[in-house]
Amino acid sequence: MKIAGLDISRHRGGARSAVWTQMKADVLNVPFTTLATANVGTVGSAMLTGIAVGFFQNLDEAAAHMVEKTRDYLPDVERHEKYMEVYRSCRKVYDAVRGVNVRGACNNAAFSAVQPGECKRYEVKVEIKKV
Repeated sequence: MKIAGLDISRHRGGARSAVWTQMKADVLNVPFTTLATANVGTVGSAMLTGIAVGFFQNLDEAAAHMVEKTRDYLPDVERHEKYMEVYRSCRKVYDAVRGVNVRGACNNAAFSAVQPGECKRYEVKVEIKKV
């Protein structure tokens, strides 16, 4: 995945699950790459040290010598669009209820958009259709 022009690789936790990594690629519509090492922080520090002492010219050269990619996960356009349909539906629900107070919010003004004593009851009707 690229953020600000940099390749972002998955390496820990959920990245060990092929299903979860593919799902992230599909949802975000960006490719993900898993790496062989679980100690990427250490490898990254060693790469930067190698550049600082002149062993490598840049991160690309350091990565070519020190990073082993294991698998690329390319996004599936059809699945991405299905995820986006679900997201749009969820977003409509969120937009419909975001101003509604949750139970108990009036008792704690720090977690509420209203001042103490200004609580009101809201009725929200939300229609959810199966897609």
